[in-house]
Amino acid sequence: MPITNNNVKVIDLPEVQILQPLPANTAAGVCIVNDRRGTDEYIYYLSSATSFWRYSVWANTWQQLANPPAGGAFGAGTNMCYDPINGAIWLLLTSGTGAPGWHKYVIATNAWDAAKSVTNLPATFGTDSGIVFPNTAYHASAPSNDYIYVIGNASTVLYRYQISTNAWINTLTAQPSACGAGCDLAYVPAYNTGRIYRLRGATQATIDYYDIGGNSWTGVTYVPATETFAGGSNMKPRAGTTKAIVHKDNTGRLYELDLSDNSLTPLGTQYVVANGAAVVGDKLAYVKETNGIEFLYKAVQTSNQFVRFALVF
Repeated sequence: MPITNNNVKVIDLPEVQILQPLPANTAAGVCIVNDRRGTDEYIYYLSSATSFWRYSVWANTWQQLANPPAGGAFGAGTNMCYDPINGAIWLLLTSGTGAPGWHKYVIATNAWDAAKSVTNLPATFGTDSGIVFPNTAYHASAPSNDYIYVIGNASTVLYRYQISTNAWINTLTAQPSACGAGCDLAYVPAYNTGRIYRLRGATQATIDYYDIGGNSWTGVTYVPATETFAGGSNMKPRAGTTKAIVHKDNTGRLYELDLSDNSLTPLGTQYVVANGAAVVGDKLAYVKETNGIEFLYKAVQTSNQFVRFALVF
């Protein structure tokens, strides 16, 4: 049943709630993922190569799942991508040493497929990464249900994985600059169904978008361009809007980037528990309850604390 948001500006300020602790402290490579529409009950959490969990946003509880298969080592650069088309989660398991692993988890059966191809990925993959899967579950006009895009490894290469053929390519137009710690990718189809937005990381103050059909990149300067985003930063779409939510490193600060006018506006600060040292990895999730209320869930830096932040307006 829809709920009317009766919050009053100035009077109703954002609040942070402390949730059940994470199964393990966050460190480089720890990541969480959920449906980018925010409508599923679960947030999935990987804390090591042998520790995979899901969190129920309804029950505020953790449940352990099947461990990922062998292939790749856990560390900086590890990341996950939710796949609403195939009911799956894709995992890039990597640490900067040794060949990365690429794996598919099937949600309905709590089972992992055999290891997928890593041909055309680099021999080692580290630093940080961003993964995004534009698809028709997110918008009917999405260009395809077959391609997952990956950046990272302090590189300018844009990698693309084709689900139907189990094959990677690394020959798309290069990013305009190397992405660094704090990089991320976001698909914001309510604004443009043919673009993927990139948070550069590496303490930079410019974002970019990749035009899928045109295979080209364009830089975007947000206003005010005074915030830079370094290791520990993440970016998520705010479902049904022209906006993306950006979390800044270990400051706890949250911003809303409106792509329609490139304005960057503070949303609030996660202040209830202290952040530790910033560590790379995707630790931000967006949830939109069936009643329309929106939350950001955050795994706190170098900590076992798990919190949520209600989007007031």
